[in-house]
Order: sequence, then structure tokens, then C-alpha cells
Amino acid sequence: MLARNRNALAKLLAQTFPASAEQLDASTVDAFVDALMAVKTGRAQTKPVDQGPDQADAHTVYQLRATHARRHPIASVFTGTTEAVRVPLGQHEPLTWATSIGLVSPEDHLLPTVDAVRERFGPRIGRAFDHVEVVTPARYAFTRFAPMAIYLGYEHEGDPRPIFYVFEAGTATGQPKVLYLGATLDAIVEERSGYEPTPLSSADNWYSGGLRFAANGNDPEVLFMRASREREGEPHLRLHVEYSILAGEAKPVPAEGIVEAAMRMLAVQRGMKLDQNLVERLVGEAGLSLLDWVDRPDQAAEPHRHVEELAHHTLDATKWIGVLDQFAASLPAAERELLHASIPLLLDLVVQVDGQFDRLERIEVDWVMNFEVPAQLGEAFRFSPAAERAYSVLVANLPREAESPAEVWLESLGRIVASMPPGLAGHYRRFVGSVCRSTAESSGGLLWFGSPTSEQERAVLEQIDAALGLAGDPPMSE
Repeated sequence: MLARNRNALAKLLAQTFPASAEQLDASTVDAFVDALMAVKTGRAQTKPVDQGPDQADAHTVYQLRATHARRHPIASVFTGTTEAVRVPLGQHEPLTWATSIGLVSPEDHLLPTVDAVRERFGPRIGRAFDHVEVVTPARYAFTRFAPMAIYLGYEHEGDPRPIFYVFEAGTATGQPKVLYLGATLDAIVEERSGYEPTPLSSADNWYSGGLRFAANGNDPEVLFMRASREREGEPHLRLHVEYSILAGEAKPVPAEGIVEAAMRMLAVQRGMKLDQNLVERLVGEAGLSLLDWVDRPDQAAEPHRHVEELAHHTLDATKWIGVLDQFAASLPAAERELLHASIPLLLDLVVQVDGQFDRLERIEVDWVMNFEVPAQLGEAFRFSPAAERAYSVLVANLPREAESPAEVWLESLGRIVASMPPGLAGHYRRFVGSVCRSTAESSGGLLWFGSPTSEQERAVLEQIDAALGLAGDPPMSE
């Protein structure tokens, strides 16, 4: 590549990922160009990974499915996938691992040994441990796409479950930047960001999040993180990452992750109508046209009328989320799945009743599911398998299965809600009433010109009210 072109692209990457600016090299820029051309032409880069002797097949590989939902300074929602591999840290000396998805090097981590973990976090952890593993993206063909890695600490090697975790946040171009400790497995991380991964972020933002484990207690299952301007403030960005063990062959190309991240960030800036040079405009437009979006950042933002009243109840909601999780865990599996899927099921009734799912309804549904539902009911009501399936059907505008008519599951859901403790039932009902109403009104009349809901929408709202007993509870604004 000509030096002037490489310099121009290096400048583009540095502006797009400020935290990487000082560590971009020629190899990363060249890999970025190759991957960008592959994305634009539809060619998949699937070169075999150079595996180390007797090491490459010895480590668990996870597929990561990450949903990013942003609502400031512009709304955008998308889901991307990547891979990570699990390797142990050396006790006193750093180890390098050749794995099936690439090289795991000490230079790519802030804590390369167990000793380093003890030195950094030992007093805060407050108990002895002698084994640490890291679930991390690997480096392949000189590139690494690594916004997050997880350290898992064990009292002893071979223990069935860890006793603490550490998040290692990094950059799209592979540099580790900041550590956040969860001193116990159920701890919620709450700290300043400490770095700027994108031009839309701030080192002063507050991050809060945590980690949930699979049924075996050892494999990560869900990582969730929220970013807000103020501590305990309303989040402007939510990140939800699902981990699943990859059974088939992995075909990692970290440069493609860098390309996608750059295309999405420049697409968001394009949607914000910021000044961009020719290359930035071209990459941003490619991101809008070639990548899948749940909510595109170039669509006009619409007001969400119930945000203030829901934010008013957020502190109260934190109390009820734990109670709701305990209640759901006490239900038979089928009833628990119905409860977790209830919000997208109910919203589906509302948007489908008039035979069309228009853009304004779609924006409202995205907003409700990606921001309001996790804040008011908990992550399981948005990201559990049952909720995810129902949400996927909703946004794909697919017909419901004939064997599950609304009358049947509404009656079952009504019985579940009626069995909740009174305070919890009131919180759930108020939330359901608010979001069903806001969704029905989202594409209705403006100001005093026309009714905000159609006759069909009013009928389905009455059906939901009757089935779930909503009429007996005051609205959320009271």
C-alpha cells in the first residue's frame, strides 16, 4: 500500500477509535484494508489459523453475540458476533498460547500472570486464590478485535466454579485499557469508564454491569454493561453479550471486527450529520447499506413520551427486579419462559392489530425492549432465550404460531401475574400498561389532530387490561 494511503487510513482509525491512536501499526492498517474490501465485495476471509503443536484444540472457544443499544446522541441498535478463547495464566511467568482462533500473548493483557492479579486486586478480593483463567479474543494475522476480556479467579486449579471476575475493557484494534473488578460472582461493577473507546464516549462516563454464568457455574453466559453520564443515571448505552461454547470450526478474522466497528461508528456519525471527509463518508455509507441494523442511526429520532415517568420509577425498579427474578425462578419452566417473553408478546399484539408494523412503532418497540425493559424488569425480560425468540419474531414481523393463540397465553399470563406478591404485581402491571399504551400511541395522531390510537388498538389494549388486571393499578406517573 502506498505510504500516503496507509497514513490516511491510520488517521481514520485513530479518529474513529481514539484510545488506539498511539498503537496503530502498518500491519493493522493493511489488515483493515483487506477486511474492508472483503466486506464490500462479499468475500469471506476464512484462512486457516496457524495452530501451535498440541495446543490449538485444548482450549474452549466461545461465540459472542453482542447487542449494542445506544440512545444518545442518536438512537442505534445492532447485534454483532465474534469469538473468544479460554486459557490459563502462568503463575509467575507470562505464557503464550497458540489456539484455534489465534495467538493469546501476554502483551495483549494488563494482567499477564496470577501474581499480577494478586498484586493489583488481592486486597480487594480478600481471599486466597492460586489459579486464574482469561476468556479473551485472540490475535490473528497481526490484528486483534478486543473490546472486552474476562479474567476468572479460582481458589485452586480444577475447582468447579470461580470466586471472582475481572473485566478488561479494550479497543476495537486490540489494546487492553482498563480493569474493573467483581470481587464476588454476583458483584455489580460500578466505576468510571477511564478511557474513550469511541469519539462518542467519555472517560468520565459511569459503567455498571456484571456477569452471569451458565448452569455449570463455570462458563460465562451473559455479560451486561451500561454506560451513563452520572452514577446510577439513566443509561445512554447498553451492552449485552451472550457467550455460547462453539462446537464447530471457528473462522476468526479480527480485522473484520475492526472494519465492522469502524463502519458502525462512522455510520452513527453520518446519522448525526457531523462533518466527515470523503473516506469517512464512504465508510459510513457502506456501514448503513451493508450491515444489519435493528435501529438505523440515520433515521430521524422520535420523542418517547413515557421516558420521564419510567425514569422516575427506576430506583424503585431496582428493588423489584431482584424480587421478580426470585419469583420467576420459582415458576415451572414453561410459565417462567412465558413471563420472560411477555413484553415482546404483548407488544406484538399491539403493533399487529391494525395489520402493519410501521417505522414509528418499530422505533418505540426498540426503545422499550432495549432500554426500558432491562431497567424496569431486568435483563432476563429482554435477553433470556424465551424473550429473545419472541423479540426476534416481533421485529421480523412474522406471523404467530397457530397453536399459541393470544387468548390462551394471555389467560396463562394473567394467572401468573395474579399469583405475584401484591407490590410486585403492581410494578409489573404499571410497566405493561405504560409501554403498551406508548407503543399504541407511537404512530397515532399528532397533538390534537386525530386520536393517538386506532379503534383496533384500543380494543387490544382493553383485552390486555382485562387479562392482566391492569385496570386496578394506577398509571406509572402517579
